[in-house]
Amino acid sequence: MPSSVDEYIAGFPAEIQAVLRAVRATVRAAAPDAEERISYRMPAVFQHGVVVCFAAFKHHIGLSPPVEDPALRARAAQYAGPKGNLRFPYDQPIPHGLIAAVVKARLEANLARSVAARPASRSSTAPRWRRASLPWRVTPGRSTDALDRTPPGPAFGPQDSRSRRLRRPEPSRYFFAKSPANAQAMRSRTRYLRSAAFAAAASTASIAASSFADSANVRPR
Repeated sequence: MPSSVDEYIAGFPAEIQAVLRAVRATVRAAAPDAEERISYRMPAVFQHGVVVCFAAFKHHIGLSPPVEDPALRARAAQYAGPKGNLRFPYDQPIPHGLIAAVVKARLEANLARSVAARPASRSSTAPRWRRASLPWRVTPGRSTDALDRTPPGPAFGPQDSRSRRLRRPEPSRYFFAKSPANAQAMRSRTRYLRSAAFAAAASTASIAASSFADSANVRPR
């Protein structure tokens, strides 16, 4: 298997080499920034995908893939093979103008597909609740305070590729997104709950002490 286009061309007789070099020069002139390589054992040029491949056969020079542009397809109809690939017989002049037009059309189609497949900016398309980095609710159907908010759609699950779940949570545990605002809110809530627990404990102890004192002052007759 040849490792370069030069090595591929060198494996043919001199008259076929001249035709291949001419076709190669036409392709390179039409796509000067494309990368040249061997693909499926024949010369090919790539730019945003495969542009064209060309190869020497027994009776013709082949050019693939099939032409997609309707106007060019009409021009190349006389050279089209059974699968749509172009065949240029050795006993006829090689249509270098048609080859250059096919290469340029393929370049434009590849560029259009590349732009269409490019992902849009996350900052412009992400929902507002995602950009705000709100806390996520772990336990479905339970809401205790303003911090426990659920964005639209499923809260967690394999269908959400951006799910922030790191492990399966316990039924009453909550996992918050990592952000300074959420961390500060969590610390404030923890302090509030802790002070409330201390107040409840102090109230319980006071009631218990009062009850003990009352019982101690009651003496049997």
